[in-house]
Amino acid sequence: MTTTDMGSGEFPNAGFGKSAYIHNIQYINSDNNYQDYNGQNQLVVSDTARYNLITSWSSGTSWGSYFYLGGPGAGGQINA
Repeated sequence: MTTTDMGSGEFPNAGFGKSAYIHNIQYINSDNNYQDYNGQNQLVVSDTARYNLITSWSSGTSWGSYFYLGGPGAGGQINA
């Protein structure tokens, strides 16, 4: 397990300007068209005390599908 922070080190609920984010997440389908990504059934957060995600799939905004991510990790302590 990693002990380092993820993104900015802030949890996702810190929001824009503080937490890391990825937006306009898309893939190209079999018809060669861009589609908003929907990963709702594919996410695994191994330790929510150290890291987390807040998602918005196909948001209908200029951000499309996006998520905020991050957390402080274990602060460099392996068995924390």
